[in-house]
Amino acid sequence: MCGIFFKEEFTMKVNKKLTVFLLSGVMAVMSCSIAPTFAVSDSVPDPDGDGVIGINDAVMILQYLNGKFEPTDLDELDIDGNGVISPMDAYYAQLYESGWLTKGDT
Repeated sequence: MCGIFFKEEFTMKVNKKLTVFLLSGVMAVMSCSIAPTFAVSDSVPDPDGDGVIGINDAVMILQYLNGKFEPTDLDELDIDGNGVISPMDAYYAQLYESGWLTKGDT
């Protein structure tokens, strides 16, 4: 009986260590910053025209995509410059605000 208890206790310890190891690996991968793979020029559009690319620009892009905002110039909403206004443009605006992306990044 003592051997069975020891085996179960050993298995539980190994399972806990394996779980901690796997979770720490997942957290390490998730915390890595992966740079976007699109090219932007030094003149990135600024949808709200305040001179700063940020969350207000992302909101404007999403409002346009939901039909709640009609811009005078659609090119100002195309942050990634691919000719298509999509949720990715709002995402890139948020990356600019967070500092993960700067003008001239590739």
